[in-house]
Amino acid sequence: MRTREAARVLGAVREGGREREGGRGRPGPAGFPRGAARRTAAWSLLLAVVCALCQLPTWIGRESPDTRSYLSYSLRVLGDSREEATARTVDYYCHSRAVASTRPRAADPRGLGRSSGYLRERTSCERDLAARVKRRTAEGNTAGMVAPFTGSRFAAIFEARPGYPYVLAPFIACFGVVWGLWAASVVLTVLGGVVVLLVLRAAGAPAPVALVGQGLYYALPSVLETMRPMAEGATLLCTGLVLLGCVRALRGRARSGAALVAAALAAQFWVKYSQGLLLAGCLAAAYAVLVARAALRDRAAVRDRVVRGRAVREREQGRERGPGRRRAPEGAGMLAVLLALAAVTAAGPHLLGWPGSSESMQELLTDHFNKPDVTDPWPLFVELSLHFWADWLRRGLMAPLMLFALGVSAWAVLRYDRRTGAVVIAAALAGVLNQAGHPDIVIGPRLIVLVWFLPLIGLPLLLQLLLDGRVPGFRPAPPPVPPAAPALPDGGDGAEPSAEPAPAGAEGAGSRGRPEGGPGRGAPAPAPALRRPAA
Repeated sequence: MRTREAARVLGAVREGGREREGGRGRPGPAGFPRGAARRTAAWSLLLAVVCALCQLPTWIGRESPDTRSYLSYSLRVLGDSREEATARTVDYYCHSRAVASTRPRAADPRGLGRSSGYLRERTSCERDLAARVKRRTAEGNTAGMVAPFTGSRFAAIFEARPGYPYVLAPFIACFGVVWGLWAASVVLTVLGGVVVLLVLRAAGAPAPVALVGQGLYYALPSVLETMRPMAEGATLLCTGLVLLGCVRALRGRARSGAALVAAALAAQFWVKYSQGLLLAGCLAAAYAVLVARAALRDRAAVRDRVVRGRAVREREQGRERGPGRRRAPEGAGMLAVLLALAAVTAAGPHLLGWPGSSESMQELLTDHFNKPDVTDPWPLFVELSLHFWADWLRRGLMAPLMLFALGVSAWAVLRYDRRTGAVVIAAALAGVLNQAGHPDIVIGPRLIVLVWFLPLIGLPLLLQLLLDGRVPGFRPAPPPVPPAAPALPDGGDGAEPSAEPAPAGAEGAGSRGRPEGGPGRGAPAPAPALRRPAA
């Protein structure tokens, strides 16, 4: 007893020290200690800085043909004329392309002492784009926000994606074209990693495990797509916010989760509406399964109450619900929100006059509308899809890291929580469907990028399962038990405790509940192990 009293006093002293050190240990806004939240934010900021530093050497050289359309659109938003936007876009694109082509040559020992070929590459690029702009303008591409690098039909696809150019506009206005594009990509990538951290925290993972997820966002091959000056960074960010809203709704915060899902899908509609439609449809299918399971479970519970003769009347959230009123199954509200958003996303492009799925299929089969339209595209599309997926599987089996990560992550998210796992797998499936709708082997990694959300969430949760001992065949070692502190004598002068029982009335450990009387305070406390039960 005396040892317990000493430990209690020592704990009180430590708590007082925490309060004097600035409030560490007091709960924060989310119920976690403020000190822990600050440490998590500090580590998250450190990961973001490391990510930016890692991407600094490739500040240019990541251009893509689609970058020309996005950049020219953004420059038009900033007020440039069509000719000025075209000239600035050609200047950036050819400079970036020339840098990207000359970097490998500088590291090639067979090219030592030779010219890098930068001027030759840039001059050739500028000449080619000038001729292309002249030809497309003569063909009738004289209006719109996108520069005439392509035909009007292909440019209309990027006219229907105004979200990303508007994101680029303030960065280009502040830092110029080169550093503005790089800064926008870094910010979108960093925010995407932070959203992954928040998703894992909302799913119940501790802060260190959630930080692992943020680090994976900056380390997995998906970062190659988010850092390119294209719409994939914004797409992944919006998808992460949708997942965050779904997980929050599953954890009991239905209203805020539904609001976040609606806002993120609305932003996704303006960035790339086709991906938003697939995401909303896959999540609605996942929630339909969850609602059906919840309805069957509730029906079985009601039947069990009736059989046992229990009262059906319950009290929930301060309101009484009788047997005639049935509550909606869990997740029915989010299912309704997702179905409504999917319907709006499907009808929006038709109302706005944007290209649809048939136009996208013609673009795929006619090499960006450079060939005549295909009268019956479906047989050719099916043949192309079969060849694409066979080649994709062949490449995946050659280096099966991605396939292995997807399989392990799917098992981990379902093992951790089936509802969360269903939502994450649905988001990954949206990436697979996006690739299936456009089976182009050249741009394949970019279209299927959403599938990386499965490892981003699943691998940290697998780590948590290992730490919790929830993986079959794996049990973590128990923590070491600290040795018990020796009992101090009553007088505190280092004398050995007496083996004889203390007389009645003596104070100290073991004296409570005894009759008064006997010697005074100086009697030593008996050793608890030597006490004998009273007759």
